[in-house]
Amino acid sequence: VGRLLFKVDAIVIIKVRATMEMIKLEFVKFRLQRQIIGVALTIIGLLLFLTISFVDNKVHTNQVLDTSQSVQRMIAFLAASMFMVYAAGLISKLIIGEYNHRTILMLFSYPINRKKIIGVKMGLITVFTLISTFTTCLLAHFYVYCIDHQFMVTANTFTLTSDVLMGYFYCSLLAAMIALCPFILGMIKKSIIATMATAVLGIIAIQTMVPKVLVWNRDFLRLAILGLALASLSYIIVQTKILDFDK
Repeated sequence: VGRLLFKVDAIVIIKVRATMEMIKLEFVKFRLQRQIIGVALTIIGLLLFLTISFVDNKVHTNQVLDTSQSVQRMIAFLAASMFMVYAAGLISKLIIGEYNHRTILMLFSYPINRKKIIGVKMGLITVFTLISTFTTCLLAHFYVYCIDHQFMVTANTFTLTSDVLMGYFYCSLLAAMIALCPFILGMIKKSIIATMATAVLGIIAIQTMVPKVLVWNRDFLRLAILGLALASLSYIIVQTKILDFDK
């Protein structure tokens, strides 16, 4: 019995070490510093778009200024859309691309369940998308607040309430969950083109689901149902398509 327990403990230790090595390898391949630069450039692009929009409204004095609610919705929609597409690019590189180039074989050689390997990759991308989108919403909101304080670019007071904060968080969750759609089709087709094309279609879905006014409402229940459905479908696809590589 003692020898059996020792063997079981040894197997568990080996699997834990292999898992930690695999996670460490994924962080190296993720290249966090490069992704931070990518996020910074994306934020700059969003702020530039907002600036051009405000300048255009000021130059054409006959145009009605946007309300604070419409600007907040635009920030949420643009941030969610941009990082959902960004996530699709990461999926193409870290998952679909590794299937196409067969570099995923190295990870599959670890004594770890293959589904867990894909789960770690997708979990890393999902958390990154959520944090990046929410951070971008807050930075863009602060930028507009400063601009509005100096030049009055919105029709009413631009403030950050708890409802708006939760609205930004809702849209960040939405972007992270919709990013599962490119993953699902990418795993089925093993195609980078299909992955990115699905991301473009995902922008339409985000546009229809971002509320007109960012407030705490029942949309979180709808989002939870959507997330559960996409997560379940992702699990089924991984179960059935992960071995396509070996065929």
